[in-house]
Amino acid sequence: MESEQNWESIYFVKETGLLHDFLNEYGAYRGAAIEKIIDGMKKHPIRKYLDKFSKWDKSKLVTPQTESAIHELDMLVDELNNLALEGTLTKEDFLEITNRINHLLYGK
Repeated sequence: MESEQNWESIYFVKETGLLHDFLNEYGAYRGAAIEKIIDGMKKHPIRKYLDKFSKWDKSKLVTPQTESAIHELDMLVDELNNLALEGTLTKEDFLEITNRINHLLYGK
C-alpha cells in the first residue's frame, strides 16, 4: 500500500510543475572530479524521474504540463548513465547535460 504523501510540504517548481527534489539525483556530483562522478554513477546510476518518486501518487506527478518534460528528463538521465557506464563521460558532457536538466526542472 502506498504511504500517504503530505503534498502541502512538497516543493513543486511553480514554472514547470516538476519536483525540486529531483536535483538531489545529480546535484552532489556537480563539483566532483569526473573520475568520482563516473565511479559514483556506475555504483548508483541516476534514477529516472518517476523511479525517484515511485512511492508517490503518479497522477499528481504526471500532468499534461509535466509529461513532455519528464520524458525529456528521462532521456537525459539515460544519456548520462550510458556515458558513465561506458567510461566516456567528460566533465563538459556532465555539466552540459545537467544544465539541460536544470532548465527542464526550473524553466530557466
